[in-house]
Amino acid sequence: MKTINQYINKLNQKDWNYNFINYDTILENPFNGKISHSNFIKNYFKYSGKKEVMNSFPILNNEIKYSIHSNSIFFLGILLFNNTNIKKNYFTKINKAGYHEFPFIWFLTCLFHDFGKHLEKDKDLLKKISDIDMLINKFNIEYCLLDKNVPNIHIILFNNIRQYFKYRRVIHKKIDHGIVAGIYLFDRLIKNRIKKEKEKTDNYKWHKELENQYALASSAIATHNIWLPKDKTVSNYLKFEMNSLINFDPISLNNFPLLFLLGIIDTIDPIKLFIQNFPEKYILNNLLIEFNNNKIIIQNKANSKLDFDVLLNKCDNFKGWLNVTTIKKKNQLTIEMK
Repeated sequence: MKTINQYINKLNQKDWNYNFINYDTILENPFNGKISHSNFIKNYFKYSGKKEVMNSFPILNNEIKYSIHSNSIFFLGILLFNNTNIKKNYFTKINKAGYHEFPFIWFLTCLFHDFGKHLEKDKDLLKKISDIDMLINKFNIEYCLLDKNVPNIHIILFNNIRQYFKYRRVIHKKIDHGIVAGIYLFDRLIKNRIKKEKEKTDNYKWHKELENQYALASSAIATHNIWLPKDKTVSNYLKFEMNSLINFDPISLNNFPLLFLLGIIDTIDPIKLFIQNFPEKYILNNLLIEFNNNKIIIQNKANSKLDFDVLLNKCDNFKGWLNVTTIKKKNQLTIEMK
């Protein structure tokens, strides 16, 4: 088995940069130490012609601390895609705009999914926003994700976005960061595409078909933080008319492959789990990983100081949410994707 660090640093730019037209522009891997994690995200949006999308987000500078986690799940997802049977069965190789589909959608999903956490504690915003419609007005949303007929998503989760936003606002006194980021991203990507298509000042193809991929990525972001009810919260879910989330069939590769992958990797990301107590390199050099068809195996090195039980316990969140089987051993975890 190789360490996660060895896998990530062995990746070629063509593995994770969807824009093969622009390979002459070197976009450094942030895990090799030559570029900061926040600059990697900014540069990726810049080189892909989406600089304005990132720059227009009102709280980017307050979200920098989440950049390393976003980059970690981005690269782990690329590894998972390239080394399992997912690559054979899901996401076409090239989309109509001429881009490698999975890296394109995965880039948008991962690198933006947590840009909104700061809003959850924004007291001024809490006073101004009590439902989705007020959110739409506040952020000048013209192209609303909720009005889009999005293919290849989990329709039950998607149809509960509006109610879940209200539930989080009233019960938890929070603005759900996933819903904000997903709705905001979709609107700004559409506006950027329309503008770029009219200007014709670059070599990118701003095909309207891209909007379906924008919607897919934005939907995954908007639903990635929707939690299922537990016994003590069922009454609130009924109160907010989220009955369909109570008897929930777990998400699988077939009914929402993008969210399925995001759910797995976002949950077990070792950077997110250990970065408070250990340096980035220590974490990635002390965890071994192996891929086998539809399985992921993660193992702690013999002399590692990482508390592997933290990762093992985190997998309890999969129950009832994602269609996976986990095998837990001392210092080893196997995840089988259904």
